[in-house]
Amino acid sequence: MLLPNRNQLEFRASDLESVLPEGHRARRVWAYVERQDLKAFYADKLNRFR
Repeated sequence: MLLPNRNQLEFRASDLESVLPEGHRARRVWAYVERQDLKAFYADKLNRFR
């Protein structure tokens, strides 16, 4: 039998769209990153694990 972990945080499904209010600066960062071409960045990372 496992004992409950009283220090565990609550886990729940959520998405950033519903958590971040309109106009939050994280939305601007998110929009900027989505516009970037990150193919070379990810290719480098994938090659390291091959």
